[in-house]
Amino acid sequence: MMNDDEIRDFIMANCAELLATKNKGQIMKAIMPALKGKADGKAINGIVAELCR
Repeated sequence: MMNDDEIRDFIMANCAELLATKNKGQIMKAIMPALKGKADGKAINGIVAELCR
């Protein structure tokens, strides 16, 4: 399982354009298939919420 820092790094590297929109739903939709089984969904959701602030 990926830790919080690895999840954050993955999101920053692969979803930079989506992060700029601050649209949490679109970001989650884009990254969940890539991280399914590799990271905890609650952790991903928390990090995305933090990055969208």
